[in-house]
Amino acid sequence: MSLLCSMVSNPSPTMRKVDDIPFYFIGFKSATPKFTLKTHIWALLHTHILYRTVSGMMNYSRAIKLLFCVDNPEVVQQFGSNTDKLERELKQNGEAQIQVCCFDAMVLQVQQGGAWEC
Repeated sequence: MSLLCSMVSNPSPTMRKVDDIPFYFIGFKSATPKFTLKTHIWALLHTHILYRTVSGMMNYSRAIKLLFCVDNPEVVQQFGSNTDKLERELKQNGEAQIQVCCFDAMVLQVQQGGAWEC
C-alpha cells in the first residue's frame, strides 16, 4: 500500500485537524456531517448572492445606456446611423455614471466614520 493510500484510510490526528481548518475558519467546530451540511448551505447561499451582485452590475451598465437613450433622444439622433460612435458615447456615459455612484457610496461611508476603501 502506498503512503498516500495509508494516509487517506488512516488519517493521523494532525491530518484530521488540518482537514477541519476550513470549518474553524467559518465558525464551525468539526467536520461532522451536520456541520458539513451547514457549511455547504452557507457556501451555496453566498455564491448565489455573489452571482446576483455581479449579474446585477452587468445589467446596471446596460440599464444606464438605455436610460440615457430614453432621456436624451436628441443626442441619439445626432449620431444618426453611426452606431459605433453612439455606442462609444453610451459606454463613456455609463462608466461615468457608475463612477459617480461608487464615489457617492465612498463619501457616504467616510461620512459615517468608516474607512475609505477602493
